[in-house]
Amino acid sequence: MAVALSAKVLLGTDETTGVTITDGSTSAEAEVDMLGDDISMGYANFYIKYTGTGVVASSLVVKIIPRRISGQSYLDQLPAANIKTYTPISGTEKIFLGTFIIGRFASVAVRNTSGASMTNVFVAAEVLKMT
Repeated sequence: MAVALSAKVLLGTDETTGVTITDGSTSAEAEVDMLGDDISMGYANFYIKYTGTGVVASSLVVKIIPRRISGQSYLDQLPAANIKTYTPISGTEKIFLGTFIIGRFASVAVRNTSGASMTNVFVAAEVLKMT
């Protein structure tokens, strides 16, 4: 058995160069190859970092989609435990989203209802791959 540790970016470029998500919008959901093959298994620690001007009664909703079933939409199979809701702050914040067992492909969707645009939204995962 071989074990490897790597980092994967699911949204944005790096911690200082994320994407902008306007109020009332959801980020584009992109599929990321987390493991590189179909015979490995793994775990991933997911994080989000953003800069915002959060307001009272607003929310930041992160949907972590750690695996897929062929022929189905990711969201068709998403358990409630994979949907995280936070009250954003005015400023920059980094949040640990949790540890998930992952399949080869994963994705994330971020919905902003903060009342203002969120800038530099970045989502990444630290992946532990076992082959």
